[in-house]
Order: sequence, then structure tokens, then C-alpha cells
Amino acid sequence: MQFSGVSRWSARGSRRGSGSVLAMAFSPRTRMLQRLPRSRKAYPATGSANGFSATCGRIASRVASFCGRFCQDLPEDAALVMAVTQKAPLASTFGDAVSAPAWRNKPAWYQVSANDRMIAPDNERHMAQRMSPHRTVELDASHASLASQPVAVVDLIDEAAAEAVGS
Repeated sequence: MQFSGVSRWSARGSRRGSGSVLAMAFSPRTRMLQRLPRSRKAYPATGSANGFSATCGRIASRVASFCGRFCQDLPEDAALVMAVTQKAPLASTFGDAVSAPAWRNKPAWYQVSANDRMIAPDNERHMAQRMSPHRTVELDASHASLASQPVAVVDLIDEAAAEAVGS
């Protein structure tokens, strides 16, 4: 079982892993780049355009931008800690092509954050629908749903693990 925020896990030749739980994840098709689907124009993300920049090959943000766009549903002190300790992802991540996404051949479960300001919730719903997951859970949460609603996220992971073991 794999848990990820970006569905880059390749199923090609892999015997490991019985499925994926994806939270607010990009879920590209084969040879598709880690970018928003074509529906981006219809469902623009509000947080990724402002307050985030590529520095030394990594995506970084100003603290105020991070707190207001990434984890706006967390208490202020928790959001501040998250903002100053963030590990910036490599900017190249969003230009990497996926060879064979695991969700094509292995079971998947997907979590949508209804108040996400980083990936538009409609984009998350679109990607989840394309994956045909065993179950999609929509939480009233920001992009930081793992911190703001850990019980609901763990419940989805537990459900996926139990179903994967039973299969």
C-alpha cells in the first residue's frame, strides 16, 4: 500500500504495493507530465499562482502565502510551524513524465480537499473520477488535510489497507 500526494508511483515491473491512497494528488496518465489536467483553465488553483516561486530549483513560498493558501484551516501556531519547516519540492517534479501510473493497474482510493487553495477541488475531483478509485472521500479541508483532519485520512488509509489485504 502506498500513500502519496503525487501519483508518481509506477506499476511497471513492480510486485510491491497492493494499491494507492492518494490525497489531493496529481494523477497523470501515461506519458503525461505532472501538471494540472486540461481542465486547469476551467478550475484554476488559487494558491499556486501567487506567493510561490522557484528558487535554486525548488518551489518555495513566503510564510504568509503558505499559511493562507496551503493550511488555512490549521490553528495559526501550527500553520506557522508548518510554513517555516516546509521542505520545498523540486520544481522539476511538475515537468517529469510518468511512465506507467500505478492507479491504472492497482486499486486506488482518493481524498479530495473541498477547500484546497493549491489544487482546485474540481481538478482533484476530475483526476479522481479519471482514476475510478474504489472510494473517493471529500473532506472540508485545506491542502493540509493530513494535519487538519488526520482521523478521516487515516480512516481512508485503514479502509484501503484492509481491502487490499482481503483481496
